[in-house]
Amino acid sequence: MLSSFAIGFFPTRLVLAQLIAIGPPQWAILTTGDWIAVKIPWDLEATPLQIKTNSTLGSVDLIYVNMYDKDGSKIGFVIVKFSSPMQYNIGYCSDWTDLPVQPPVEVEKIWTITKTETVLIIACNNVEVLNYLFADSSNNKCVLQWDGDVVEIMFRDDTASDFYRAGNVTYRIAVLQQYSRLIIIIIHNKSFCIPPRQNRASKLNFD
Repeated sequence: MLSSFAIGFFPTRLVLAQLIAIGPPQWAILTTGDWIAVKIPWDLEATPLQIKTNSTLGSVDLIYVNMYDKDGSKIGFVIVKFSSPMQYNIGYCSDWTDLPVQPPVEVEKIWTITKTETVLIIACNNVEVLNYLFADSSNNKCVLQWDGDVVEIMFRDDTASDFYRAGNVTYRIAVLQQYSRLIIIIIHNKSFCIPPRQNRASKLNFD
């Protein structure tokens, strides 16, 4: 059951959004923009995150995933940039760095992000492209930040991710309709209205 999420929007661009838990592993649509961001419950240590993209090399599109602990505090982020060569950036650990193994050439790619207490692994189309040991970082914040368990993720400023999935549950984010005066959130058949003119991210908690 969803416990919380955050949604942000411009005062003149509001949206009707839906977040639904759906069955066995299948791809889910991801719709993001600079005016909506949704926190998704996700135990990354137990369930690797898979993301499907079709961005081309050199497009500079981004896979951009923020990660949060049980208190809602930000652990860090993982960014993969479709530059040439492709690069990664791990929050509190690294700057922009070329992936040590460049991904396969296919345009359609399936990325798998796996995390333990000590390492972050990224694979693309079943090829491991990064095995990052937090202890190897020159940033002394890296180990401390990433030692925590990830319980929520958020796709933020993401221009590459089209779909995402897990091994046992999938969440679908879909923009359904746009409104000029209010925003309605539908979660598990419950609807919630948020008044307009809130140019900020609002966090809502549900049972």
